[in-house]
Amino acid sequence: MISHGNFRYGFGGDLHGRPSDGPDVESHLAQVSAPFFYGPLGLDIVHAHHHARRTASNATFAGAAAPADGRSRNVVAGINEAYYGSPYQEVLDEWTVDDRLEQGHVWVTALTLGGGSSDAMINAQGRVIIRTVGGGAGYRIQAAGTALQSQAYPSVRYTGP
Repeated sequence: MISHGNFRYGFGGDLHGRPSDGPDVESHLAQVSAPFFYGPLGLDIVHAHHHARRTASNATFAGAAAPADGRSRNVVAGINEAYYGSPYQEVLDEWTVDDRLEQGHVWVTALTLGGGSSDAMINAQGRVIIRTVGGGAGYRIQAAGTALQSQAYPSVRYTGP
């Protein structure tokens, strides 16, 4: 986890979360580490594990990292052409169920052939840049590839006006 003031960004690399495809490390992370590192508010931004492949982003982990509590959160998925079918529809559905992200999005660095779709997905077609503002009271996330788009969000822990 990367933190700055109230801001929290979770990056777990290639963790698996679906027992049918490998060890379920995500559920263990959610049950053991998340209460200490994330707390009940979860994270501001989650880096989708394993390039948003179907092996990751299970319900237990997604619920701990991004509880459906009315606050906006975002997910970043680092994908390139080698990850055919990414982001998987199952992953997009897990992050967007019950309006889990509210006004947030799933920002993908690339949409590969056969990849899923969602109204909440932004295909950056390149880099996704995150910058904290106000000492971590909020952040700006930007698609900085071919598709230029930028949005600002308060941290889920921000309690100011």
